[in-house]
Amino acid sequence: MVAARASRRERLRAAMLVEAKDAARRQLVAGGPGAISLRAIARDVGISASALYAYYPSLDALVADLVTDLFGELGEVIERARDTVASDDQLGRLASMARMLRQWAIAHPQESVLVFGNPDSEFGFSISDDVEPTLSATLRFGTIFLDVFIALWKRGEPPFVPSRRLHPGFAASLASPLATMTAGLPAEVAYLLMSGWTQIFGLISMEVHGQLQWAVTDPEPLFETALADLLSTMVPAGDASPAPGGPAEGGKNA
Repeated sequence: MVAARASRRERLRAAMLVEAKDAARRQLVAGGPGAISLRAIARDVGISASALYAYYPSLDALVADLVTDLFGELGEVIERARDTVASDDQLGRLASMARMLRQWAIAHPQESVLVFGNPDSEFGFSISDDVEPTLSATLRFGTIFLDVFIALWKRGEPPFVPSRRLHPGFAASLASPLATMTAGLPAEVAYLLMSGWTQIFGLISMEVHGQLQWAVTDPEPLFETALADLLSTMVPAGDASPAPGGPAEGGKNA
């Protein structure tokens, strides 16, 4: 009987955690990260703000839990996009994953800002990628992309930057999440992962934040060109194929 009561309490607690995170996400979508508030969440789920502390000790903890869920959600859609391409076509997989990342970020701009941004005191909370639970979520998500680069590296396909061309302080400069993900691998693998990520996600982030409006009326051709450019560094010289699965036609600069 005691075990049954405990099980019921656990179910009720789990349900309240989900409700609280759902309420936080609604606030996020409606007003951005700065709109998330414990008092408003408590009101939405029908309990007092003080009662909510029985479930989350702080707004930081609640937002960290939400970020963990968002990383999981995004990771699942990225994996589904990856798995639409045969496992022997790693470049095709990378292209499919990059396109899905862009689609998700455009469809969920506020979630993207929260997950990949750098929340600070102006939002009323602070979360970090190098502490739990966001550390594990960051590692799981990053590994989805890293596995593709590892597969390419093992097959000797991409022209990894020779160690002598890397800055001597590069390996030591890696932050904890990336250092953990690439432990035991050459520094060149970490460099290619980061250079590819900054090129592709940097462009996605600029699009999500409306920072490309001065340059292009449609960001997709720019994204596809950048993606093809990145992938071209990972294929034999002379292969000018477009990004796998992407537009085959190019345009001329008027």
